[in-house]
Amino acid sequence: MNLKTPILEVAGIGEAHAKLLEGLGIQNIEDFLWHLPRRWDDYSNVLLINQVKLGQTVSVRGKVAQI
Repeated sequence: MNLKTPILEVAGIGEAHAKLLEGLGIQNIEDFLWHLPRRWDDYSNVLLINQVKLGQTVSVRGKVAQI
């Protein structure tokens, strides 16, 4: 196995998964290693709704009291 090995030959990657990866431009192991995330969202900052300020990216914790 080397960097040019097709992704389908990697243990645990079946045809369905390989097709999804191919949609991301990943055809071999090298492509997979160089596929870096475009962004990272951190949802660990949990606030109550009344604590959120305009422009913040947060997770909101609340309780549905009535429907």
